[in-house]
Amino acid sequence: MSNQAFSNYEDLLLGSGELFISLSNDSTKNWKHLGNAEEFVLSTSFEDIDKRSSMNHKRELQDRTITQMDVTAYAVLNEFDPKNLATALFGESEYKYQLGRVFTDVSYTATTVPGIVTVIGPDNKRYYGIRDVVVKPSNPLPEGVYWADANKLGEIDSYTNYNDTFIAYAMRGTITIDQNGVSIPNRFDIYVCITKSPDAVGDLYGMEAIIKETNSGSVLYKAFTGSALSETITLGSGIKITFAVTGTSTFTAMGLAAESGIKAVALNSSIEYKEGEDYYVDEQSCRAGIIKIPEGSRIRPNDPLSVSCVVPDRKLAIVSGGTKDECECELLFVPDANVGPNYVLEAWKVQIEPEGDLTGLITSGEFGSYRLNFTFLTDFENHPGSPYYTMTLVDYGYMELDNNKYNPEH
Repeated sequence: MSNQAFSNYEDLLLGSGELFISLSNDSTKNWKHLGNAEEFVLSTSFEDIDKRSSMNHKRELQDRTITQMDVTAYAVLNEFDPKNLATALFGESEYKYQLGRVFTDVSYTATTVPGIVTVIGPDNKRYYGIRDVVVKPSNPLPEGVYWADANKLGEIDSYTNYNDTFIAYAMRGTITIDQNGVSIPNRFDIYVCITKSPDAVGDLYGMEAIIKETNSGSVLYKAFTGSALSETITLGSGIKITFAVTGTSTFTAMGLAAESGIKAVALNSSIEYKEGEDYYVDEQSCRAGIIKIPEGSRIRPNDPLSVSCVVPDRKLAIVSGGTKDECECELLFVPDANVGPNYVLEAWKVQIEPEGDLTGLITSGEFGSYRLNFTFLTDFENHPGSPYYTMTLVDYGYMELDNNKYNPEH
C-alpha cells in the first residue's frame, strides 16, 4: 500500500478464481459461469506521441503525450459445455429434441465397401445414439467367391462381381478366381501371395506362390516350373485360381507370407449378415448414427440393405460456429487467492473474441483448452468514475475475515 514503509509479503499474489459473463443480448441478464480457467490476465496498453528537440544531434525528449489507451484481458478455459463452446467458436448454442422411433427393415444402399451407412430421418439428417442395430440383405445372398482387398496391390475388373479377375499394378499380370461349381456351406477366406517373380516378362516360368484356405488351414506352395502364359490351380476346396500373363506383362513379389498378398472371400448363401464380420456396430459409431462395413464383408458395393434399429428420445445440444458478428457482455471475476489480495473485478462493457486453437478434440497428453480475448469498452455514461472496470479488494487469501486482520489501508 502507499503508506507502507516496508515490503509486505501479504501483497504477493498467487491467485485463482472464477469468471462469469452476462451477455448483453440476454434479456434475463443471467450470469454464465465460464468454468475452470487456467489463466486470467489483465493488460493495459498505450499509444503515445513523443516530441523531441531538433536543435541538436542529441534530440532530447521534450514531451510525451498519450493518444490512446486499450484495456484488455484474456482467459484460457478448459470446460466444454455447449454455451462455452459456442463462445469459443464465435457461434451460438440451442437445444433440439430427437423424437424416438423404431426402424424395422428400412432400405439403405451400401454405396462403398469398406464404408459406412448413416441412419437418417425423413429430413435427411442423421439420428444420434442409435442402438439394437440389425443389418440384413434385402435379398438372399447367393454363394460365390470374390476378391475382397485386391485394390491394395492392384485392381479388379468389377468389384461387384463374383469369379473376378485381379490385375496387378504396373506389371499387369492377372489372377482369376472361379467358384467352379463348388458348394460353400460356410464363409471362409483365401489368401494368395506371389513370393517370387517370374524369371522374365511374358512367362510364368520361375514364379513361386503360396495359397492358404482358412476353412481347412491348408497351405499350398506352388512353383511354376514350366514355360507358360497361364496356369490354373485347383485348391483343396475345389475352387480354381488361374495365373496369367501376356507377352508384355508379369508379376512382382508381394511378400513371404500368404496374408501379405491378396484376399478372396468364399461366401455361403444367407438371408442375414453377421455383426462383427459383415458390419460393425459399437458405442462410438452409434453416437453418430453410423454402421461400419469392413473390408471382406459379404456386403458388396451398391448392395441393397434392410436396417433395423432403435432411435432414442434425446435432448440434443446443437452448437454452431462462426455465426456471430460480435459478442458483448459484462464480466465478473470472483477471486480465491492462495496467497495475497482478493480483488473482485467488475467490467461493464466487454467484447469477447476467441483466439488460437481449440484443443482437446483429439489429444493424448493434455486436457483441451481454448482462449478468449476480452476488450474493455468505455461505459462512461453509466460509470463516469470507472468507465472500464473496478477492482475491489475484499480480503486476503488464507486470512481470517475479521477487522483486526484485514485493513485495506494498511
